[in-house]
Amino acid sequence: MAEAQPDQLARLWDEFRTLRFPPGFYQREPEGECMGMMDTMLAGCVSSSMNGPLDDWR
Repeated sequence: MAEAQPDQLARLWDEFRTLRFPPGFYQREPEGECMGMMDTMLAGCVSSSMNGPLDDWR
């Protein structure tokens, strides 16, 4: 099962990267959270996890 998780993450990440960022979401901040920043943070965490274990910050 542990070996399937990195493959699944890579597959899901490839699918996610092909999606367009929703129009009108660049300036939206539901509950004070910037959607653009959230997308950037998610990308950093996924990229880092695919290269090794996450640190405490991520």
